[in-house]
Amino acid sequence: MIRTFGVVCRVSLRLILLLLLCLVAQAGMAQRWKLSLAVIDSSITPKKIYRLTKWRENHTDSATCVRELENLLASLHALGRLEARIDTVTRPAERRLGARLYVGKMYTLAGLGRGNIPLEAMRKMGYRSGSVERMPLSPRAMERTVRKVLRLYGNRGFPFATVQLESTVLQGDSLFAVLNLDKGPEYRVDSIIVKGTAKMRMGYLHAYLGIRRNELFNEDKVRGIGRRLRELPFLTETQATQVEFRDGKAKIYVFADKRRSSQFDGILGVLPNNADPGNVLITGELKLKLMNAFRRGEMLDLHWRKLQAETQDLKVTLNYPYILNTPFGFDGKFNLYKRDTLFLNLQGVVGAIYALSATEQIRIFADIRATNVLARSLLLSGGTGLGQNNADTRTNLYGFGYRMFRLDNRLNPRKGIFIEAEAAAGTKEILIDPLLPPERYVGITPKSFQLNAQLDASGFIPIPRRSTIRLGFKGGYMYSPNLFEGELFRIGGLRSLRGFDEESIFASMYGIATLEYRFLLDKGSHLFAFFDQAYYETRTVNRSVVDRPFGFGLGISFETKIGTFSLTYALGKQFSNPIDFRTGKIHVGVATFF
Repeated sequence: MIRTFGVVCRVSLRLILLLLLCLVAQAGMAQRWKLSLAVIDSSITPKKIYRLTKWRENHTDSATCVRELENLLASLHALGRLEARIDTVTRPAERRLGARLYVGKMYTLAGLGRGNIPLEAMRKMGYRSGSVERMPLSPRAMERTVRKVLRLYGNRGFPFATVQLESTVLQGDSLFAVLNLDKGPEYRVDSIIVKGTAKMRMGYLHAYLGIRRNELFNEDKVRGIGRRLRELPFLTETQATQVEFRDGKAKIYVFADKRRSSQFDGILGVLPNNADPGNVLITGELKLKLMNAFRRGEMLDLHWRKLQAETQDLKVTLNYPYILNTPFGFDGKFNLYKRDTLFLNLQGVVGAIYALSATEQIRIFADIRATNVLARSLLLSGGTGLGQNNADTRTNLYGFGYRMFRLDNRLNPRKGIFIEAEAAAGTKEILIDPLLPPERYVGITPKSFQLNAQLDASGFIPIPRRSTIRLGFKGGYMYSPNLFEGELFRIGGLRSLRGFDEESIFASMYGIATLEYRFLLDKGSHLFAFFDQAYYETRTVNRSVVDRPFGFGLGISFETKIGTFSLTYALGKQFSNPIDFRTGKIHVGVATFF
């Protein structure tokens, strides 16, 4: 219970407002009304009142005049002017009203003792001296102080704590009071119970939500359960979380159904092989993504592409969080990229993850890479230096990563922020080919330092009418005294720079800034228009390119019963080439879930 303090006014505000309505009842809606204010005491100047309360003099009708007077008194009371009241109302002319305001003196909360609240608890709420400092006295300010106390103890196992003001003493315009806390019974978490078709192991759910068995009940964690569940792609929350308190134990009921999130897509092409008459050429794309197959929130992603005769791309990613229900997890990655008959890239990444909180995690990892030149004739071509900007290399990198995910909807966000960053450093070795003459390696350092860094960030700013603005940035930086084409970042396409062919640009450093407007059709669908502005550099042992390409366009992404479909039309401009609508790119994305 909160004991409030107030001052009895001599004139009833409700009666005055009723008389005011009767006086102006015949006014038309389209007519302009002017409301003037006269202050009948000198405790505050009219100019200051106008500034503090955002007073408006001109109004469209009588009803807005009434609301203006109500807002005026509410603002003054919140500032500690508890005696403020409308003394009289006059009507000096047609569509003109005059109000006489008595402001009164300002009451202040001169001292609020902590009473039986521990000093350490008061300091955690921001009161370093252990008591509330002098401030204007208002019900709103008192309520904020009490809410701080209740929130602190609600997160310490006392959800039914109450606070009262005791020993209240008014001396002139100053109030002195003491806080009295009744903590109520202590509660600990008994269990989390899932109601619905969603399937996951309870150990994983406890670890993911950050709520452990037998820990003190925490109101903030329980309030955040709904948001955390919406971030999981393999379930859908069906109703709000409920808590049952009994005999010092709290049972948390979560209502969620299974959502299809595993994905399988494939396309296969059979073409005549012109290079080998009589045989056929197999091309295609395969994507397999398994989510929560073992009910531990794990993810296995396999993506294979062969869109050209001699070019293949294979990416395999594994993520296994909360090992043994601890904050630690594991992730791994294997990439294979074969570029025609030029070179073959192999990459293996092994990392350890630590969850700082429900929305943040850090990781350390080892990144092992190898580039092999397939056509030895490329190394032998030319007079000096390494031919065709490639060489056999081995690179060992060790790095650190950070990920933060705070979105209101993982698949179709309207507000929030996402950040993923990593940096790695190590050594690179250029393998010396004994078949090449020594002069081919002049100016090349066999062993050198290498640094790789990448950043992917997006922020969503909600605007009215189911719309949002996405501000994004994606960038990468690679440094080494000797860089070769096979090592570089590959950008372009649907997931980086729209309006360009997939991974058609090789860059040692790049940055892509995105401005995108989205109109949300429903929880899983939206229309969008975008502009991507990029800057990149390609600096290798025998090549240097700098450009500022950009892409723009529009599209749609929508969710169906079987998956998600996206269609984007984009135009791009690179170097000094003009924009040509005939070369527009249509990016199609299809994801079938099971």
